[in-house]
Amino acid sequence: MGTGKTTIATKLAHRLKMRYISTDTVIEERQKKTINDLHQRRKGLFRDAESKIIEEVGAMENMVIDTGGGAVIRDENIVRLKTRHTLLPFRDAADIIERTKSISTGRFSTAGSEAENRRSY
Repeated sequence: MGTGKTTIATKLAHRLKMRYISTDTVIEERQKKTINDLHQRRKGLFRDAESKIIEEVGAMENMVIDTGGGAVIRDENIVRLKTRHTLLPFRDAADIIERTKSISTGRFSTAGSEAENRRSY
């Protein structure tokens, strides 16, 4: 959607020496349709496919996973991702840059308060 998440996620993966995966790309490859096509046909089917991919990649370790913004609509997706990963919600690239200024330790420094971050997910 033009927020810069793919650009940021690939750079973050490189910097942290982790693998990168985009759930949207995996969905498009498996369904042989674009995300827009899938949304137009049946949004529920898209969300089901998205949840299945998140279940798979959520079990992996040492990954930077970029998901579409709607992935957090389903609580089970949040739980699956939080089990082994740190979630970094952001609205655009400028927001994520602010939130990840201290990456050298592999831990994320959030710009917002703890309460704000909990409200995000």
